[in-house]
Amino acid sequence: MGTKLDQLLERIDPACTIDKYEARAHEAFNSFEMPADGVQTREDFQNLLARLEFHLLTTRTGCRKPFPVKDQEFWYGHMHERLIEEYGLQGARVAFEMASTGVDGGLYGVLTTMVARFGRKWAEKIIASEVLEYCHGLSTDERLAAPQEYLEKFRRLLPSDIRHGLDYRLAREFWRVLEQHPHLIRRMRRIGR
Repeated sequence: MGTKLDQLLERIDPACTIDKYEARAHEAFNSFEMPADGVQTREDFQNLLARLEFHLLTTRTGCRKPFPVKDQEFWYGHMHERLIEEYGLQGARVAFEMASTGVDGGLYGVLTTMVARFGRKWAEKIIASEVLEYCHGLSTDERLAAPQEYLEKFRRLLPSDIRHGLDYRLAREFWRVLEQHPHLIRRMRRIGR
């Protein structure tokens, strides 16, 4: 069965979290109605992103009734945050230019990028919840032993300052390390593909 740490790492494995939720987001995207003529104005683009956000949330949650908030600005606000994370401070402008000119996949490229980011954010919330539940379920002795157990198993994958003597940083920020673990493992699995 393994230790509590092993059980957590199994639950937050990228195949069970990041890959799974990105796939669900893309499945929801497959049923989204795209405009046949693309987007010509920023307002059209913002409304399209707001509709996509609303669609992803209602489809992924299985909610048959629409959410009570129908305000386009509310739904666009969530997507706007992702645009900034993906494309920088001028993310909304950059994404609109890409969508309207056809650069880097055009509108479809921007939307699929936003869908993937939506899936990753969803997975990150699940991972954070699992890590929090794990950390709160540990006794004091287990809290002290868990970082050492992790270090023994994954030392070769960690930055050199942690590998060579700064174990206290790992212990202090252990929950953050655990939240990043699925991303680390996912990157390692993609090496050599």
